[in-house]
Amino acid sequence: IMPSSENLSLARVDIEENKPIAEKIIVIEKPKLTFEEELALASVDAGLKLSKKCTACHSLKSGGPNGVGPTLWNIVNAPKASINGYSYSSGLTSIGGIWTIQDLNLWLKSPKKYAPGNKMSFAGLRKIKDRANMIAFLNSISDEPIPNNGLN
Repeated sequence: IMPSSENLSLARVDIEENKPIAEKIIVIEKPKLTFEEELALASVDAGLKLSKKCTACHSLKSGGPNGVGPTLWNIVNAPKASINGYSYSSGLTSIGGIWTIQDLNLWLKSPKKYAPGNKMSFAGLRKIKDRANMIAFLNSISDEPIPNNGLN
């Protein structure tokens, strides 16, 4: 026996649409520091780690020999293109002056832009923080490091 449809109660189910819930995500960016601010916070140890890239071509030791590139001991505040026994390109010898902290920053950012025609194949260090750490390290490998990495 089949009941009549009059006795059946139909259940009504409301189906909610699956709507994505919009969430607001707030991203807090660290403020970009100037080169001088990064230099004030620079780490010699972090620069030492970065310097591993340099050792393929440069000596970092006092009295170390020139390699594909000149030794980098005492490079901060040294006259440019002046390491005895190393043959520099005219792209670098024509610049003159000394390796100031600011000059090293520009050189390490892009050797090819700083001294077009130089022999260095290294592309450079894009990050300001890396350059500041490298310069802090280079300053430390000196007979007379500059106090405070040259900052007043």
